[in-house]
Amino acid sequence: MAKKGRENTEEFDDSRQNEQDDIYDIHQAALRERPLPEEGTEIGPWWLYAIILTTFAFGFFYAGFYFGEFNYQPHQLYLTQTESEAEIEQVELTQMELGENIYGRVCSTCHQANGEGVEGAFPTLVDTDYVNGNVSRFAGIIIHGLYGELEINGVSYNGNMPAWGEQISDKEVAAVMTYVRNSFGNNSSDVPIDSVKSYRETFGDRTAQWEVGELNDTFLN
Repeated sequence: MAKKGRENTEEFDDSRQNEQDDIYDIHQAALRERPLPEEGTEIGPWWLYAIILTTFAFGFFYAGFYFGEFNYQPHQLYLTQTESEAEIEQVELTQMELGENIYGRVCSTCHQANGEGVEGAFPTLVDTDYVNGNVSRFAGIIIHGLYGELEINGVSYNGNMPAWGEQISDKEVAAVMTYVRNSFGNNSSDVPIDSVKSYRETFGDRTAQWEVGELNDTFLN
């Protein structure tokens, strides 16, 4: 009986030792595990940070390159004329260059870029006495306009040209006359601004368009 008791005690001790060993192993395994990071403190992937830095770098470069000069007195930037603006103002267009500019803006829609107009609708400016002839008559057509039937190079027209005298200056009138008289195959003398001023002085009170017959009677007779 005593022997059996000793055997039970030994079995109990072995079982207890095994339990202690298991607990020790579990603790050691737990100590080897890395603690889980707290939410919101995880480190992101390296490529994400690379994209963010590249985006900021590009943004600063773009702002610096395209947004102009940074200045604590920004209004001062507009008080001093830049060198490029001064150079542009110093460039004076020749009479032909100015005339070409005016023609493209005012005349080419009807008379076309080549000056040939539209047959039967808008008169040609090529090889016609209305362009290459009397300067005052030509100025009158531009400044006060023209209506009625006329024939140019065997083609009849019966249109209505508006007056441009209120929209363009004497200098611009002289320039576009000079351009037309020396373009599209025409080769006539330049028109001085004084010729346009002289017409204005003589017919400055006129408000009506010229009728074709009246125009020719006034300047050719």
